[in-house]
Amino acid sequence: MTEYARPTKLEFIPDRFKGQVIGITGVGSIDNLGYAAAERLLKEGAQTIVIYDVNEEGLRVAKKRLDSIAGSDKVMYTLMDITKLEDVQQKVAHTLRTCSRLDAIINCAGISGDTGKLIEETDPQTFAKILGVNLFGSYNITRTVIPIMKQQKYGRILLVDSIAGVDGNPKMAGYCTSKFGVSGLIVGTGQELADYAKATPDADININGIAPILINTPMLR
Repeated sequence: MTEYARPTKLEFIPDRFKGQVIGITGVGSIDNLGYAAAERLLKEGAQTIVIYDVNEEGLRVAKKRLDSIAGSDKVMYTLMDITKLEDVQQKVAHTLRTCSRLDAIINCAGISGDTGKLIEETDPQTFAKILGVNLFGSYNITRTVIPIMKQQKYGRILLVDSIAGVDGNPKMAGYCTSKFGVSGLIVGTGQELADYAKATPDADININGIAPILINTPMLR
């Protein structure tokens, strides 16, 4: 059994992200991890936050709330279906045309899908959908932004993983499979970027993941 450190209060640094353009997926509401990340980044000095989701109404609500914190010129929203590589590429290209750069991206988009069922009870189409959002979505985001970051010679990629992708959980076959895949994507891509850094010493690009246990968001409810 893995042992986990007790959470500690994060230090607040007002100018930590000063001047940066940061994209965040999965901000289709105001009570999820993506929204919380956007709010924190704005308070810590981000120049522009671009929020992405498939839920346009949710994006509008999130932008309105974020505008009240940081002003309407700091937040943009764009519809994006992370399961479709072409759509991700088009929407990220639009961000680049508008903002001239993309310093970091946080992929918070995800679904839990078919939980509470034994593997033999799961629906294959639902299983594939979970992988499409959680795993292939992470792949599509990562594949799209790395060439941009290499051109800039700077970038940060953060993929939201899960403890289910480290220890696994029963009756969550699709979710666990997708998150174990995300864990592998982070490690494998991280090794590629480490090799790139050796060959390109003036570049500063990395990929990381966070693996929460349970967060009280709409996906959990």
